[in-house]
This record gives sequence, structure tokens and C-alpha cells, in this order.
Amino acid sequence: MKERKNSTEKLVLQLYMEGKSVADIADKIGKTESTVYTYLSRNGKPQRSKNRAQGISTWRITQARNKAQVGKWIRVKSVKRLMFGEGNIKLGGVPVMARVLSKASKHFCLVELPGGTQECILWTDMVGESMDRY
Repeated sequence: MKERKNSTEKLVLQLYMEGKSVADIADKIGKTESTVYTYLSRNGKPQRSKNRAQGISTWRITQARNKAQVGKWIRVKSVKRLMFGEGNIKLGGVPVMARVLSKASKHFCLVELPGGTQECILWTDMVGESMDRY
């Protein structure tokens, strides 16, 4: 399905490709800089802040905390170090199902792995797992 663009959005993209700054584009079309950034970010162009596009927001962490209920099974990434030959260490990770034991901490979730081992997992790591970053 092809995405439709209005005339203002097309003009913003055209001016941006010509090398105009966001402030110049906003003045030329009579819109705010925020609107220009909205059009640019919608089309895969740089946002106001580089970190905003790559960071994990607080609502994603809250979403992960709400998804992980005590007693439920969730998918986590188990990271193992494997030795090969003359001290060459290779990291290997396997997604496993773990049972949530506690989510009382603001930063960690206590889970029980299939072998009975208890492990603390960072909420940010669980966000990465649910977003398939691994």
C-alpha cells in the first residue's frame, strides 16, 4: 500500500533534499519547526534528536513491566560464553522461556530459568527482547 503525501509534506521533503535547514523550511512554508520535524521523521529523515530515534522510552519499559505478570512465562535471552580452541571466546545467546518471580524492583525483574536458576533481567533488556532486537 502506497503512502499518500500532501503538498506541504512533499514541499518539506523537496526543500530538505535541496539542503535547506529546518528553520528555513519552517519559515518558507509558514509552519512551526515541530511540524517540519514531524514530516521529516514520518519519511525516515533525521529527527530533532538522534537519541530519540534510537533510545528506549519510559513508556516502553512500563509496557514491558505490565506485560510481565508474576507467575507468567516470558521470553528472555540467555547469554552464554563458549570457549573455542586457544582462548577464543564466542558469545552465544538462546531465547528461553522464564517464569517471572518478582517485579518489585524498578530496574530489574527476577525470573526463574528452565533449569531452576534464578536470574535478574534488566527491564531495558526485556524491552529489547519483546521488540526482537536480538
